[in-house]
Amino acid sequence: MRIYKTSPVVASAEVEMGADIELVWKLLSTMDHWPEWNSDVRSAKIYGALTPGSHFIWKAGHMTITSTISQVYKPHLLAWTGRSLGIAATHTWHMESKREGVLVRTEESWEGPFPLLLPWLAKKLLQESIQSWLQQLKAAAEKAAQI
Repeated sequence: MRIYKTSPVVASAEVEMGADIELVWKLLSTMDHWPEWNSDVRSAKIYGALTPGSHFIWKAGHMTITSTISQVYKPHLLAWTGRSLGIAATHTWHMESKREGVLVRTEESWEGPFPLLLPWLAKKLLQESIQSWLQQLKAAAEKAAQI
């Protein structure tokens, strides 16, 4: 699955983590536990197994987001779509083993009234969110790798 590069708002980032790819996958793919390591997520609940078509609902900031898993390729790719407050989002996570750990790349696109009307603000918010997720995932993965 690819994000929509022609969307009004697109953001991406990557970071290398000093942890095993399976550990990073576990943190990312167990949505119910996101609030334990990601302070941006207040709650998260997946309904069903981690398979395409499964839904999860999560709260980030003032938004309640309903998402649908679109692609799962353990431990290399996790993708979903989501909707909240008039935003239609497509999000992908790519993980690649490296000699010293794992390279994690993430990208997201937004469509809808908000990104169309205020693309500069939507882009800023999305880029900050992606950076925060990556840094918190890195911290949690590297901390767990030390145990």
